[in-house]
Amino acid sequence: MRLCDEVTGQCICPPQTVKPRCETCVKQTFSYHPMAGCEQCNCSQIGIVKPGNPVCDRRTGQCRCKSQVIGRQCDQCSAGYYRYPDCLLCDCNRDGTRDSVCDSATGQCLCKVSCKAASTGCISILC
Repeated sequence: MRLCDEVTGQCICPPQTVKPRCETCVKQTFSYHPMAGCEQCNCSQIGIVKPGNPVCDRRTGQCRCKSQVIGRQCDQCSAGYYRYPDCLLCDCNRDGTRDSVCDSATGQCLCKVSCKAASTGCISILC
């Protein structure tokens, strides 16, 4: 279904679509809908592989992230890394930490319930 002007008969393209057929999304947009058009990808310029040429999946909007960067818009560090956009490796004993390993902002180790925080990371109580 396409929307057309009642007087001229010309098709009215929904936002962010490629003319003249208006059935696909323009670059850096995704999730085509015949009436609503497409959504902006809004990739984080500091988290993507090619900041000068941002690309995202036209169906899901997933941007192409740098190594150790995650999120649809490439706007956070993956588990085990902290301080976005640098995404530094957490210096923690993985046996004693939760799945998220460390605080994403500070890098402080996130200990399992059965472990105790120490200056060198998480130490075993029964972890």
